[in-house]
Amino acid sequence: MPTTGGEELARLSAALKVMERKDLSNEMLRGLRKVARPMVDGARAAALGGLPKRGGLAELVSSANWRSATSRVAKKAGVSIIGAWASEGRQHDLKAMNSGVIRHPVYARAFIGTVAIPRRDWVWVAQTAGVTARWFTDAMLRFAPTINGELRKVLDDIAQKLRDSV
Repeated sequence: MPTTGGEELARLSAALKVMERKDLSNEMLRGLRKVARPMVDGARAAALGGLPKRGGLAELVSSANWRSATSRVAKKAGVSIIGAWASEGRQHDLKAMNSGVIRHPVYARAFIGTVAIPRRDWVWVAQTAGVTARWFTDAMLRFAPTINGELRKVLDDIAQKLRDSV
C-alpha cells in the first residue's frame, strides 16, 4: 500500500526512529526538501506578482530568505515553505499579506519637518489596493498535483528501503 499524506509521513518517521535508521530518515527529509525546492521559486515569483511594487514591498518579500522545511511530528507532518525577512529590525506578517491586507504607517505623518514622530504615534493604515488576496496560497496550490506525486514517491522509496532492510 503506497504511503501518502502527513499521517503516513509521521508513521514512517516513527518506524525509522524505532528501528534507529537515521540514515533513511535523513535521506527522506533531504528528498522531501528537494521535491519542494521549486515551490521556493514559486513563492518568490508570487510575491512579485501579488504585492505592491511601489515602496519596494514586492521586491523585499521576493528576495526574502525563502526555504522549504520538513516536519515529522504527528499532526504537523509534511513540508512547509517558509519566508522570513526583517526590515529595519521589524518582521512582516506573511499571513496577513496573503489575506490581502498590508498594514503600514503613513510616512507623511511620521515626521514633522525633519523631526521624527515616535513610532507609537504614527498613523497606521490597512491597505488592500495592489495586494492580491491568496497570492501565496494560490501559487503553492498550483504545485500540488506535481509535488504530491513526487512526495509520495520519496515516501514510498524510503518505506521500501525500510522493508528491504528488515
